[in-house]
Amino acid sequence: MPNLQPLYDIKERLEHAAIAGTNLLSEDFRLTRAAEALTPLAKASPVFAKIDAGVRTLLAAPPEGRSTALLDTLSLVDAVAYTQGVTGCPGDLMPLPPGSGVMRPLSYGQLHPLLEALTGTGGGRASLVQSRWEADPEQFRDFRILPAVIAGLGDSYGGLADLNARILTAMGPAILPRLQEGFDPAGKKDMVRRVEVIAKAGGSSAEPWLRQILPQAKKDVREAAIDALRPYLSTQELLEMAVTEKGKCREAVLRGLAQQEGEAVKTFWREEAQRRTGTHEFLRDASSSIASDLVAEQLRRLFETGFAEGWPGPTGFLQSVADWLHAAEGKTSPAMIDFWRWIDSRYDDVPSTLNKTGRFTDLKTAVPTTLLDSLLRAGPGPVAEVCWELYQKRPDEPRYLPFGFLAALLQKPAAEVYTLFAPYLLLEDSTPLHRRQSDALLGVISHVRWSKEKGRQCVSASFPVAEPMDPRWFDRLAQVLLHGPVSRESQYTALVTGEVVEVHDSAVLCMADPTDPAVRISMTSLIHSRMTQLPLGHYSRYGTPWMTYSSYLLQFGGSLRGVLAESMTLCTKPIYVYYIWKFFDDYRDLLTPAETADVLEELGQGIQAKHILVDQDDIAEKAIPYTIAELRAGRAYPEWSVWWDMRP
Repeated sequence: MPNLQPLYDIKERLEHAAIAGTNLLSEDFRLTRAAEALTPLAKASPVFAKIDAGVRTLLAAPPEGRSTALLDTLSLVDAVAYTQGVTGCPGDLMPLPPGSGVMRPLSYGQLHPLLEALTGTGGGRASLVQSRWEADPEQFRDFRILPAVIAGLGDSYGGLADLNARILTAMGPAILPRLQEGFDPAGKKDMVRRVEVIAKAGGSSAEPWLRQILPQAKKDVREAAIDALRPYLSTQELLEMAVTEKGKCREAVLRGLAQQEGEAVKTFWREEAQRRTGTHEFLRDASSSIASDLVAEQLRRLFETGFAEGWPGPTGFLQSVADWLHAAEGKTSPAMIDFWRWIDSRYDDVPSTLNKTGRFTDLKTAVPTTLLDSLLRAGPGPVAEVCWELYQKRPDEPRYLPFGFLAALLQKPAAEVYTLFAPYLLLEDSTPLHRRQSDALLGVISHVRWSKEKGRQCVSASFPVAEPMDPRWFDRLAQVLLHGPVSRESQYTALVTGEVVEVHDSAVLCMADPTDPAVRISMTSLIHSRMTQLPLGHYSRYGTPWMTYSSYLLQFGGSLRGVLAESMTLCTKPIYVYYIWKFFDDYRDLLTPAETADVLEELGQGIQAKHILVDQDDIAEKAIPYTIAELRAGRAYPEWSVWWDMRP
């Protein structure tokens, strides 16, 4: 490559002349010297010959013509100089080390904001990183960004540190070498997160490294390493570590032992339960048959002690019983099933009493409640079978109805479930027993929800019912007499309006199949009745939740004509105009333009200034007629900005 220094010297002198003026050009010996040095280049290339001619013309030009000649020559020199620009550094081109990332064609405008968010301080950084991750996750593999993500595992803002951990985990095994480089086994939270990421991203391939660092690992890092190694440690290794480890590290070992099987494990846990309190915490979420047997064994021992020695027993005894009951949820071993049969046979002796410190412990309620929770966690199988068995012994007893009903849904034909349980629902005032039965049944329908994916209802969102529920249920549930504390409860909806809806209505509407014609009739009838009356009791002060019920009505194929305007007039608080606009905007796929126009026309005639938030009634008076006209003319539903611009 020829020496281009004369070109750059000419460029520098011409730029100097553009600033200082052209009067002294003829005396600029540096420019003259650079022009002479350019001669060899001018002979070799036409473009440099043109530059040479331009410089000579400039030097020979009269004072009044120098400015034009200077600009022409400088423009040509700049253009040529830019074409000769290169980037790089000396040395051989080598591949990046394994795990260091890849080269991505990212501009400064892309790199700088992300690096600043990853390495800076202050709020708002996590949202930027999250949005960039969702938009282009491959950016984070870039060799300039990846180190900042890894360093960000120790970010002072825990939310961003956890986000970095999720990002690195999603990258998979390819980044393990970079994460393992510079690892400090005695480090702090950032090293704990490294262990967690390596274990999740690497899977079984991370086991050798985890075993390698374990002897040097300290405190929280050691606990994380043991937790990550649990799937790969043998029963014998865990039993030995249960003796040598202390504190949280031992707890990590115990979490692993809770999933093991074998007589040695059973012996260990029996001794552990006798020596220490809190053993139930490790067995509560364990799915092993030994864990289930041990919980059943402990519960039977505790209840037998209480029955023999009297309640409430020593200080902490009742709480211990309650803790072990909690650990029984979802357990399915034969010993656990036998415990449920046994405690049912002794149920009359189960207490509701004060403990030694004066705290009330209601085991009489806790026992059936725990069996119900166990059914919700375990689904079809041994727990459902024992629930059905116990219900059949006393079918009219209210405490058996909840788990008997759910067990039947999981195992029995739909028509049989309806025939057995529908009569318990109270359609008119009756005996106290019938009221308790109805309330007991209504108290568990919220655990049953329609699943579009499975084409039927599911119990506890996980277990499909044996057959889709008989449609007759929904006509009866729409007419049921609500009076008990469970059926009369209300809850805030997820909508931004903060509307309050009765728990019963929410449960029934979530349980119903919106594609079944008979169910749709029952549900639209229920919704219409709720939209045209104020809620009862304390919740009447919130007014009719028109937005929530209207949403349900559309989902079940109902029409808003003749009902939405009336519902909105029953609101006890003024309505934001934005909510009116947003509702029709959200449901434009379920509403035809004609129906939207009709309903808006009813709103315009029915709601008055007192129903609209102060200072927004003028918007409604203009926007609603305007929107009706637009829709009638075949034009689209307007954007919110159109409504907002109509304010005075």
